[in-house]
Amino acid sequence: MAPVRGRRNGKSVGPVQDSASGLRTCPFKFFHEYKDGKPGSVGFFRLLEHMQSTHLKTECRRLSLKGAISKDLDLFLDVAEVLRAGGKWLCGKCMVMHALSRGCKHDNEVVLFAINSGDVEDFIVGIRKPCQVVVDTNPRHPAGLGGKVNLLEHVFSLPIPTVKSIPPSCRLLFAQVLTGALRKVVASPGSVDNWVQLLLLPRCTLRVVRPSSRQERRSGNRKSLQCSNILHALTVWKDGSGFDDLVSSLLDSVEETRAPKGECRREEDKERDPNIKQCLRKVRDGHFTAAVKVLCSSGVAPLGDSTLKALIDKHPVVPPPSSLSNPLAQPTLVVDGECVLKCIRSFPKGTSCGRDGMRAQHLLDAVGGDDSVTSSGLLASITEVVNLWLGGSCPKVLAEFVALAPLTPLLKPDKGIRPIAVGGIWRRLVSKVAMKKVGKEMTQYLGDYQFGVGVPNGAEAVLHSANRFLNSFHADGSLALLTVDFSNAFNMVDRTTFLQEVHQRCPSIYRWVQFLYAQPARLYVGNECIGATTGLLGCCFETESALLVYELVSNGTLHHLIHNGTSGTRILSLDSCLRIAHESANALDYLHTFAKVSIIHRDVKSANILLDENYTCTKISEFGSSMLIPLNRVQVNAHVEGTLGYMDPEYFHTRQPTCKPGVYGFGMVLTELLTGKRPFDRERNDDDKRLSTYFVKEFEDNHLL
Repeated sequence: MAPVRGRRNGKSVGPVQDSASGLRTCPFKFFHEYKDGKPGSVGFFRLLEHMQSTHLKTECRRLSLKGAISKDLDLFLDVAEVLRAGGKWLCGKCMVMHALSRGCKHDNEVVLFAINSGDVEDFIVGIRKPCQVVVDTNPRHPAGLGGKVNLLEHVFSLPIPTVKSIPPSCRLLFAQVLTGALRKVVASPGSVDNWVQLLLLPRCTLRVVRPSSRQERRSGNRKSLQCSNILHALTVWKDGSGFDDLVSSLLDSVEETRAPKGECRREEDKERDPNIKQCLRKVRDGHFTAAVKVLCSSGVAPLGDSTLKALIDKHPVVPPPSSLSNPLAQPTLVVDGECVLKCIRSFPKGTSCGRDGMRAQHLLDAVGGDDSVTSSGLLASITEVVNLWLGGSCPKVLAEFVALAPLTPLLKPDKGIRPIAVGGIWRRLVSKVAMKKVGKEMTQYLGDYQFGVGVPNGAEAVLHSANRFLNSFHADGSLALLTVDFSNAFNMVDRTTFLQEVHQRCPSIYRWVQFLYAQPARLYVGNECIGATTGLLGCCFETESALLVYELVSNGTLHHLIHNGTSGTRILSLDSCLRIAHESANALDYLHTFAKVSIIHRDVKSANILLDENYTCTKISEFGSSMLIPLNRVQVNAHVEGTLGYMDPEYFHTRQPTCKPGVYGFGMVLTELLTGKRPFDRERNDDDKRLSTYFVKEFEDNHLL
């Protein structure tokens, strides 16, 4: 009998042997409803057979045991003792036991057993030995919190589509099952198990069934097959242990779809244009206008290393936001069923789902009409759970899964990437309810600052205001408009400041906002997952007119300062002239050297250099003729653009845009700043019309000093 290494719940732990019966105790005895192990499991070989065929049989059970072994020191040592005595080792990657002389083959590697420390921990390969004993307060579920969270993470990482609409024959039963899951959450809001079951309900019961034969692919047979599978899953869910069985079946079905027999079809899908695939989906759903828009768009960026790197760069990792300890000025928002129902019905037709598979159409199908037998009970349960989320009653360990979203990398016209996040329906529903209650108050607060989103005709008002400004001050050359674009604006928002503003301005929804943004969220890109620790995830409201943010530059352009007819350069000291030149050079150097893609301005001139009221901040403007030149492009042909007098002669003849035209233009600006003369003057002699020629001639004759 092995020595006792510790105690858990007052019981000895370790691979002990019952002296009376000769039975070996299974280290997984409290898992999966097998409280006493397998009767008659005499000897380690029968025990190992029992462990593999019972506890390590399905993907779901293997995943939960892996999480438990990685966190519970006693369980880790128990399993290792049994493996050593039975001459086996456990691969932590696939949770399969092997003989000591055999390796475990994976896609790109072979895992082998080796004696490293000489202790029992060598017999579990791929799982690090835990540092402490986990005290188990619920012997029926020793996997506890870690196992459920790992299960949720694993299921969400798999591609499991759900039906877009619940078949009419399944709606009543689904409404009953959903009501039951919601009521379990309301009865025990602190139970992670209940919340996990609610989040996994759509994937377990409404997943799309893949026909396995030509006969099943026929339209009528496919619909009948889908209905029967949904009804079967809902019936199993209502049983006591139905959740575990459905999750096991779900994971097993995913493994089957990854079999080599579907390899050819997947290769064909990869070769098909993503825009064509999306267009066909829209046509099948009857969204013909959306299908046309898809064909006219730039499309979706291909999922590869470059796209993933670009998305990671757009989501920098920062420390979590600071928590606020001040009491809330208002009680937490509580909503009624009527408000929740209006928000459910406000989702546009065809609204996509998040990673959990729940769609707005599913809720509409389940709620039904006002005279539906399940309408009132289900709506009341949904309302209670919405209020739990608003009150911050959902366990914080699930926040990253409630706030998660799949990312779709859309291509911009300039070949950049615009990531679009689609949050889960539960998150969007609760946020809709919250904004419906505080929307009017926030509209008044943001009325002077926000345009385009939530403000009718806001973008159009900005354009009209800009036109009035330009028309009013067109003759005044001392004023200029500067367009400002915030790069990666959504992810540049500081979450600490954002939470402070919510705490101060709309404290009734602070707990919900804190639940979403006080910890990182998961963003799925295909099968990859990246973290979102900064910025905000929100809806994208596209308008016909681009929104501009203007900054008033009171001293206008450098050209106006030099050539306003009053010898403007005399009001500037030599230090001021050098400072303007230095800041302009730094700005140009940034465009050429430090930008991710080199920006070739092609029209650097004094009229494009703006000055603030104190001549301390210099800005280069007017990028209409600029070009983005990747570093790996050796030669690029382009039309010659620029202003006479500032244009590089070499660029004019070769038509090869490089950094040289910008440097040449800056040199002309510097000469113009120091001499006060125009870069091209028709009144000068024929040989001296160009300032560059005039400057060289005067310099050689020592006339400049």
